[in-house]
Amino acid sequence: MSLPKTPDLLAASVKQPYRFPWGRIFGELDQYSEETRWPDHFHPTHELLWAQGGAITVLVGRRLWTVAGSQALWIPAGTVYSGTVPAGVTSRATFFDPDHTPARTEEPASVEVTPLLGQLLEHLRTGELDEGERHRAEAVVMDLVRPVPQPVILQMPTHELIAGAAEQILADPAASHGLDSWADRLGVSSRTLTRLYRNETGMGFRGWVTTARVKCSIESLAEGASVAEAGRSVGYATTSAFGVAFRRVTGMTPGEFRHE
Repeated sequence: MSLPKTPDLLAASVKQPYRFPWGRIFGELDQYSEETRWPDHFHPTHELLWAQGGAITVLVGRRLWTVAGSQALWIPAGTVYSGTVPAGVTSRATFFDPDHTPARTEEPASVEVTPLLGQLLEHLRTGELDEGERHRAEAVVMDLVRPVPQPVILQMPTHELIAGAAEQILADPAASHGLDSWADRLGVSSRTLTRLYRNETGMGFRGWVTTARVKCSIESLAEGASVAEAGRSVGYATTSAFGVAFRRVTGMTPGEFRHE
């Protein structure tokens, strides 16, 4: 897994607001032939970001999001974020005029792109709609953009003792090192390691590792891996064990995610 690299200085934001050529919602589509990293930046508009053909990794502060499948990310205007788009992925970004479209949430949030919402967003990319048609479609879009009840968010620790361990776990989620092994490697007790992770991320070490593995497996599923392949890629010996962990974190089975 490739993490976004956050620069020391904030990249320049967009100097001028997006010009909405037809209405209050405007969509863009970008296809990436090679891995691309977005530096820290923000937009003066609300944004709904989603991916096709793989997964986009987005870092907002210390929160790591995986944008894949039908799970999009709502990014309120002015939110600073960075990201990584793997080669072969298509990103779809829909921008919402903040002067005329209310923020769905004040914080970033996962949003399910249902088939109807996806079709409407594609419908609004055309300039061939008259004012009435566009207004009606935009109103339905705003009704359909709703945060999902169980988002998958991974809080990244910054404590010098465990930050490096977290990045190593994400880089090799299939590694078999457990709590006791990591505690020995870091020279602390298992209880101290668990406490550090809970203080930094809101999860104990084992819970954080499970969430990290599931997030990495989502990338594999989004790229077309089978459920068994995705589970093995993040260290689960059996599909059933992987399914239990995946459902605990996401609220759905790997198969349900794969076929959304």
